[in-house]
Amino acid sequence: MTKNRLINVSLLSVLVGLHTQAMAQDSDDDSFAGLEEVVVTAQRKSENVQDAAIPISVATAADLQRAGAVDTSALNNIAPAISVIPSGGSLNSYIVRGVGNLSTQAYTDGAVAINVDEVYIGRSSSTTGSFLDLERVEVLKGPQGTLYGRNATGGAVNIIPQKPILGETSGYINASLGNYESYKAEGAVNFSVSDTTAVRFAATAVGDDGYNDDGSYQKEDFALRAQIFSEINDSASVRLAVDYAETNGTGVAGIPEGTYSFVPPEIPDGEGGFIPIPAPSGPLDSGQYAFTPAPAGASDPRGGFLTDAAQSYLSTLEMGPSFTTQDGNESDYGQNNVFMGFNAEINIETALGELVIIPAFRKSTFDETSLGPGFKLLSTDDESEQSSFEMRLSNSSGPVDWILGAYYFDEDISGFFAPSQFTLASHQNYETGTESEALFGRATFNLTHAFRLVAGVRYTNDDKYFDGTSNVIANICFNDPVPPSPTPSCAGGPNIPAALLLEDVLAEIASDPTLLPGGPIPGAPAGSQPIPPGLLPTAGGPPIPFGSVGNFLVITPTVINTPSLASEEVTYRFAGALDVAEDSLLYASYETGYRSGGFSFALGRETYEPEYLDAITVGSKNRFFDNRLQLNAELYHWTYEDQQVSHFGIDTAGTTVFVTENIGETKIQGLDLDVLFQATSSTIIKASIQFLDTNLDDFSYDIPDLTGLPPVTGCDFSAGSDANGPNFTLDCSDRNALFSPEWSVNAGIEQDISFSDFVLTLTGDARYRDEQVIGYDYLPTNIEDSYVMFDVSATLRPEDGNWHLSLYGNNVTDEEVRAQNFYVGSVGGLSSSWYAPPATYGVRFGLEF
Repeated sequence: MTKNRLINVSLLSVLVGLHTQAMAQDSDDDSFAGLEEVVVTAQRKSENVQDAAIPISVATAADLQRAGAVDTSALNNIAPAISVIPSGGSLNSYIVRGVGNLSTQAYTDGAVAINVDEVYIGRSSSTTGSFLDLERVEVLKGPQGTLYGRNATGGAVNIIPQKPILGETSGYINASLGNYESYKAEGAVNFSVSDTTAVRFAATAVGDDGYNDDGSYQKEDFALRAQIFSEINDSASVRLAVDYAETNGTGVAGIPEGTYSFVPPEIPDGEGGFIPIPAPSGPLDSGQYAFTPAPAGASDPRGGFLTDAAQSYLSTLEMGPSFTTQDGNESDYGQNNVFMGFNAEINIETALGELVIIPAFRKSTFDETSLGPGFKLLSTDDESEQSSFEMRLSNSSGPVDWILGAYYFDEDISGFFAPSQFTLASHQNYETGTESEALFGRATFNLTHAFRLVAGVRYTNDDKYFDGTSNVIANICFNDPVPPSPTPSCAGGPNIPAALLLEDVLAEIASDPTLLPGGPIPGAPAGSQPIPPGLLPTAGGPPIPFGSVGNFLVITPTVINTPSLASEEVTYRFAGALDVAEDSLLYASYETGYRSGGFSFALGRETYEPEYLDAITVGSKNRFFDNRLQLNAELYHWTYEDQQVSHFGIDTAGTTVFVTENIGETKIQGLDLDVLFQATSSTIIKASIQFLDTNLDDFSYDIPDLTGLPPVTGCDFSAGSDANGPNFTLDCSDRNALFSPEWSVNAGIEQDISFSDFVLTLTGDARYRDEQVIGYDYLPTNIEDSYVMFDVSATLRPEDGNWHLSLYGNNVTDEEVRAQNFYVGSVGGLSSSWYAPPATYGVRFGLEF
């Protein structure tokens, strides 16, 4: 830690020294124009971001290029308010100020709307290829209930590509090479077909050989986009776009960190009495559970599940309910995902106003296997299709600027999902979909030249269906416990094979005759017929002997889920804005948001209801000192109700399931401060600071008591029971929300140094995140310490040339930052984490023409 701090201080000293030198060089130069204007369309109109009376962060094309952005994980560099959390394989979760859900299942909606080229993407995992030839990215903070609608509870991300340009033949080629054998190649070309028609083609390929030693955390993506724009006449234009993308890497995988094991409060003394045992008191212990770290080689943050050290360690962990050790993760895994789409933008000037029509169609195919904490393999094979249609009409009537719109969205998803643990595996087959219609409008009343009021409303009607079947195959140890252990043991017993389909699992078991020896059924009445050798288990059938040490296979009765949901909601926004001075804006707003309900594979708990968020915002946007200093501030207070939370539970059939419930209410408040300062014509300093105060006012839920031992949790709990048997009620109230550091800072400096006929641009960027909760159980291992990451670059370009050459380094001090932590009780109490990328460095070259 001391070494890293010294490096950080040294880097800051270098940057400050360069800035001081530039200030001296520039002391007599007051002729530069100041900060550039950034145009956004977050409010469905083009405007200077400083005139937009909404909380928004923007990354321009230059910002994205400097950061080497290749996918949505780059959003962490854009705004402290948003966290992009790796969730295994190609999946990411998006959380804004504690609002979001870590579930990435096909039948679960996100809380942050991802829009690519003004098209809402129903599955955020389908954004591969979207970071190609971009004009900018906008991050809208807080509910976007009127102009964006459903599933924008926490906010929205607008990914906006470059458009074809009339009358211009131009293009660029960018390429980079780096450590981990990383590469990126991107290019675009724009040319005119006629005076009124232009086309633009863009393509990119990105890859590496994996950040982890076992080859995991590996990327191999390809994407292309083609567009044509035509001005049909003076009052009408049309733009058509098609895109295609592939994901073929291994994706993110976890690192084992250690285990939690139960320490009894007392043990027999052999004479009829008991000897009290002190409760564990280590820094990572929790209640009656002691944390034992994994060996250094197994827990290496850059190692991976498949290293020899990790596999050797994991093979020692006993798993319930089979109470055997695991026989190793599957080594053959990866992604073969394909995404494609078509969209159009039609603009027509009519007598009523400007009409914008946006039809779109998208298709995603997931064929993916990945490694997750406590899982032998996670397998997905599904296909989704979505179509949408949006129409907006805008105009001004006297002092009133208005917009009216209608929106239609239809999505259908079908496929298979199999989370396979070594001792349990769920095999799901599902068809699910959403049909959503909305009407919306917003009016801006310009009461004076400086003061305006805004009112917006949206009506949304959602109809959702679900048709699925599920079976859980379990490996259960029927041996009696051996004192002093409270659990049985089937040491040396077999594991359940991993496969997408249950029939493939059974076929693999049947191929090994030693796994099905036959024998008596545990607990069967005297005289009952034993199970013959070679007999496979059936859904809802009796336990089948599995191996020779006391294990039995059981397949739960087939769960058939055919629920449907219908909901309608009115969301709205009221706001006022005052131009205090020519370059100073003061605004306040009240806006509501709504995320639709959804489904779980759980009898008696098949559906959950929508969640809601109300947001109060007071903000100010300013530019001072002849356009050299930009200072924006935002105060916010959010009330997050009926919060959708996913966790392990038990259904009415007594089956352990992963269920989503409405169990939370959270208060969220804080302050955002954004500073952009052009200190000289060659020096820009920037900082984004967020203070975030979150509190779970009401956050309790039930989990099954499967072992008779207290739960492994950092929350309060109480024992009880219901119709499904004994359980625990966990109460995590009065704690911070997940992924909600109290302080977050993004800061940077950009310095130009001119010499001969060249310009050398040096940049340094830092990201600070305070201590935060990164795991659902609120265990000590779920807490990530504060950290600072540094990125640097040096770019050389001729003053009047069209090329640039850059050296870059990201996370240059190689901070080992955990992005998410999981506790999996059924695998020896294993705690595992997914990590942020390590130090990366390389060279970039770009050519414009």
